Amino acid sequence: MAAIAEDVLCIGDTIALYSDDVLGYVYALQSSSSHAVLAVNSKEDRVQPRCPDAQVLSFKICSANRYKLQKAYRKLAAAQSSTSSVAQMAQLTQAKIAAAAEEEDNAVEQRRQKGKKVLYGQMVQLQHVFTGKFVHISTQNTSPTESSNMQVTLSSENAAFALFRVMPRFKVKGEGDLVQIEDQVVLESVKSPGQFLHVSRHKFEAHMPVYADSYELNLSVRFSGFTLIRRYHETEDEANKIRAGQPVRFFHTELEAYLVCEGTFNEPEVEDVHLRVRAVEQTKPKTMFPPTSAICYWQLEFFEGCISGDIIKWEQQVRIRHMCTRKFLIIDNDGRLALTEDCKDARAVFRLHPVLRMVNLESNVKINYSERDEIEDTTYCRIEHVVTGNWLHGSKEDYSRKTQSDEASSHNSMAGLVWSQAPLKKVEIVSEMQFDDAFTIYSVEEELVRIFNFAAGCVPFIQKLCLQLRGVPFSSAEGSASAERKQGSQSTLNAYRSHTIANALKELRDFMIVNSEPVKKRQKLLRNLRIVELLVRLLQTPFRGGPDQQYLVKIFVECYEVLYTYLMGDSRKNELYIAKHIDFFRSQVVLEEEVGLNAAHMIMELIKDNRKIVDRIPHSYVDEIIELLKQNKNFRYLELLSVLCVCDGLSMPENQNYITDKWLVEGQSFSLVFFTDLGQTIGKEKDKVFVSVDNKRRWVSLAQFAKDYQKAVAASKTNADGSVQITHVKSRKRQLNKRKLSPEEQNSTIIEEFMFLQHQLDLFGKLCQGS
Repeated sequence: MAAIAEDVLCIGDTIALYSDDVLGYVYALQSSSSHAVLAVNSKEDRVQPRCPDAQVLSFKICSANRYKLQKAYRKLAAAQSSTSSVAQMAQLTQAKIAAAAEEEDNAVEQRRQKGKKVLYGQMVQLQHVFTGKFVHISTQNTSPTESSNMQVTLSSENAAFALFRVMPRFKVKGEGDLVQIEDQVVLESVKSPGQFLHVSRHKFEAHMPVYADSYELNLSVRFSGFTLIRRYHETEDEANKIRAGQPVRFFHTELEAYLVCEGTFNEPEVEDVHLRVRAVEQTKPKTMFPPTSAICYWQLEFFEGCISGDIIKWEQQVRIRHMCTRKFLIIDNDGRLALTEDCKDARAVFRLHPVLRMVNLESNVKINYSERDEIEDTTYCRIEHVVTGNWLHGSKEDYSRKTQSDEASSHNSMAGLVWSQAPLKKVEIVSEMQFDDAFTIYSVEEELVRIFNFAAGCVPFIQKLCLQLRGVPFSSAEGSASAERKQGSQSTLNAYRSHTIANALKELRDFMIVNSEPVKKRQKLLRNLRIVELLVRLLQTPFRGGPDQQYLVKIFVECYEVLYTYLMGDSRKNELYIAKHIDFFRSQVVLEEEVGLNAAHMIMELIKDNRKIVDRIPHSYVDEIIELLKQNKNFRYLELLSVLCVCDGLSMPENQNYITDKWLVEGQSFSLVFFTDLGQTIGKEKDKVFVSVDNKRRWVSLAQFAKDYQKAVAASKTNADGSVQITHVKSRKRQLNKRKLSPEEQNSTIIEEFMFLQHQLDLFGKLCQGS
C-alpha cells in the first residue's frame, strides 16, 4: 500500500508539467503581473532540463479555495475614491476583514486536505512555486500567439478562473479513478467547460521577448497532454530536512563567515566566490540573526538532474548552485573555486560529509544509519569535491574586491567610495580535510525566498530590453553613456510594450514599500541582483530624435522612480553603492524636462544627509542647477540646493555662501524666486501676505494661493504611497499657452507653483541655519 501511495497524486504535492506535444516543461520566469504568461520549453531532457531554478517549473497541487468574500472586497476597493462617504469606507473595512478571514479559512482547509489523494474529475488549483500565483484563464483576452484561443496567466487571486478539472488523456482511466504520477492528463477549465490548457503551435518570438524561443500555454478547445512528474511529496516529519532545490546558506563556523558570490544571472559574476564575515556582536543585535542578503543564498541539486526535490542525504553527489548568478560551483583547472553555467560539468559535483555522526554510547561504535542519513537544517558539514577529492577550506587571508581595486586610488571621487566595510576572506582548496572547516547549513526563511523570487523575476525583462535597445548582452558596472542605439524594428518600442514595461517597473517600485514605509531587506535585493546596474544601463540608452522617444521617456521616468524608492530610508549602503553613477545622473538632469526632473529628485534622495557624498559634490554642480532654474523654476532644483546646505543637521557654510551668491545675488536679474510682500507695500489689502510667481507682475493673496492648491490636490490622482500625481507641463508651453492648458495641466501647474514657494522658504531656512 505504501508503494501505491507514493505513486498517487496528492493534495499538497509539488509537481512539474511535461508537455508531450513539444517535449518540454511548463514554466514562468517573470514575477510581474504585466508579464504573467506561462511558457513551454521544447525538446528538452525530462531529467536534466534547461532550468535556471527548479522553482520556475514547479506547481503545487491545491484543493479548490473559496473566493466570494475576496471577490466582493476587490470589487468594493476598485469602486472607492477620495470622495467616498464614511459609510462606504466602513463597508470597505468590513469587507477587508471578511476577505482576510476567508484567506485564513482557505489556509486551514489546505492543511486539512494535505495528503488526500486526487481523483480524475476533481477540481484543483495550480499554484506556481516561484511566483506564488495561481494559474488563471482569461475569458476576455486572447492568446498573443493564437488569436482563436484565450490567454492563460498567473494571478495571486482566488477565483473560478483558477479552477481546473483533472481529466485522463486516454480512455484507459475514467472519472473517479486515482490520478497517478507519470499519468498523462488534460486540464479542463471549470469556468469555461470544454476548453483545456493547450500548448500553442507557434513560439512567442516578438510577442514576449523573454520567452522568444518557447511556446505559449493558452486555453483552447483542443487539449494538450501533460505528464505529471512529482518533484516531492512533503510530510510533517520532513519539515526540518534539506531538500534539493531548497535555498540554503553555508556558514563557516570557525571564521563566522558566509559563503557568498556577487553578480546576476546571464552576466559574468562580479566577484569570485569568497567568505563574508558576520561575527556576532552584542552591541549590534542584527548580527545575532542570519543575514537577509541574497548573495549568500545557494541551492543543492542532485547531480542526476534538478527535477527531483527529495531529501538530500549525506555523501550523495550534488551540485551547488548560487541563486543570484544561477551558476554552479566548480573547482576550475587552476584549482580555484569558480562558477559555471554548464550543469553537466563533472567539476561541479560535490559531496557533503557530516561532522558529527551518531554514536552508540554503550558500545562506543558509530551507528550505520543508512535510513537516518538525511541532512537536517542547522547541521554541520564538510564539503568535498568529487573529481579531485579536495576540500573547501576557509582561509584567514583577506579577499580583495575586484571592483574596488582600480578605484582605491581616487579617494576624492565618487568611485572611491566604499559601500561595504564587511571583512572578506578567501575560500581555498586543500587536499586534506581540515578539522575546523565545518560549514553549518541554514535553510532560508520562506518570506525571504518569496521576496527574492519577486525581485529575480523582474531581472529578465530589463535584461532583454537592454539587449534589444543597446545590442550588448552586458557591460561594466560603470556602463557607457555614449553607447550607440541598436538599429532595427525589433529595437523600436511601441505603445503596448512600453506600457507593460512601465507597469512592471511600477510593481517593482511598490514592492519595496510596505504599509507606506520602505523595507530595507527588499531594497537591498536591487543591489544583490544588480538591478541598479541594469536600470543605469537602460537609462544610458540614447533616445532623442528616435521614433519611440515618447515611450522611452515614460520608461526612464519609471526607472528613476524605482531608484528613488530604492534610496528611501536610512540605508547608507544603498546610497554609497549607487553613488558611483552620480556623474551620469548629473548629465541626465539637463535632458528632457520629465526625465531631468525625476533624475534631480532621485539625486536629492541620494545625497540627502550623507556627508561622504556631499563632501564630494563640486561647486560646478551648483552652477548647473542654477542654469536649470533659469530655464524652468521647478521645486525639484530647490530640493537639490537644500540638501547641499545642511547635512544630517549640520550646516555646510561653504555651500551655503556659494548658493546664496549664485542664486540670490547673481541670479537677481533672472527672476529665480517667487516674491512675497505685505498688502500695504504693494497697494493691496493691509496686513495680508501676497505672492507673485511672475516677477511682481501679478499678486495673489497667500490664503487664496493655498486654497487653489488644496482644490488642485483634491482634483488630482494619488500614487500608491499617497503622494499627488503631477502631470508635467513643459515650461515653454506653460508660458505661451497658459489659457489653453487642460484642467489636469492647470491643476499640476498650481501644485508645482505652491511646492516651489514651499521649497523656496525651506531653502531660505537652510541657508540661514548655523550662521
